Amino acid sequence: MSKTIVESKPEIAKATHSGFTNWVIHHDDNLWFNIFYIGLAVVLSIWLGLFWLVAVVAVHGVFEMYRQLLLGHSTGNAFLETLWEIKLDIGLIIFAFWLGIYLDFIFGIVGLSAGARVAANVGGRAAQTGARAAVWQRFIRGFFITIDDMGLALKALGRRRSKKEKTREVQEIIIQTPRDEVAKEQGSSWRKKYSTGDWLALMFCGIFLLLILLAPLLTEKSAMEVLKIIAEDMKPFP
Repeated sequence: MSKTIVESKPEIAKATHSGFTNWVIHHDDNLWFNIFYIGLAVVLSIWLGLFWLVAVVAVHGVFEMYRQLLLGHSTGNAFLETLWEIKLDIGLIIFAFWLGIYLDFIFGIVGLSAGARVAANVGGRAAQTGARAAVWQRFIRGFFITIDDMGLALKALGRRRSKKEKTREVQEIIIQTPRDEVAKEQGSSWRKKYSTGDWLALMFCGIFLLLILLAPLLTEKSAMEVLKIIAEDMKPFP
C-alpha cells in the first residue's frame, strides 16, 4: 500500500507496535496465558462455583473482541468472530450447567442416589450426604473441565509455531491497510469451510444445550427447578 495510506491510519500502526496489543493478538498462543487461564477456570469453578468460570471465559471474550477489532472487523462482525473463537469455552460452560442439572439423574441411573438415600435414612445424616454429593459434583465437573481445558491448551501449544508467521502477516496488514480492507483480507471464520474440530465443537454445544432445554421432559425436575439449579450454580460464593 502507499505511504499516504499508512499515514492516514497512524493510530493502527501505533497500536500494533504496543506491547499490550501484540500480547492480545498472540494471547491464544501464549503458554503463560493458557496456564493462567486453565488454572483460574479449574480452581475457581471447582471450589467457588460456575460464576467464576463464566467470568474467566468472559474476560477471554473481551480479549478476543479487542483482537478482532484490531483486525479491522466492525463491532457486529467482531462480536460474531469472538463467539466463534471461544465456542469451545462456551461449550464448556454449557456442559458444566448440564452436569449440574443432570448429576442427580445420572447418579440415579447407576443407583448411587438410592444408596445415598438409604445411607442418609439409616444414619440420620442427610445433610452430610448432601455435602458429599456436592463434593462429588464439584469433583466430576472439575475432572471434565480439566480435560477440556487441557485439550484447549494442547491445541494452542500445537498451533503456536504455525500461527507465529500468520500473526506477523496480520500485523503487517494492520499497519499497511485501512481497517475495512483488513476485515476483507481476514474474512469471517464462521463463514468459511468448517473443519472437523469446528463441527465437533458445534455439536458439543448443541447437544448439551438441547439436553438442558429438554431437562423438564427427561428428568423429574420442573422448568423452575432447572432454573433454580442454574441460579444456584451462578452464585459467586457457595
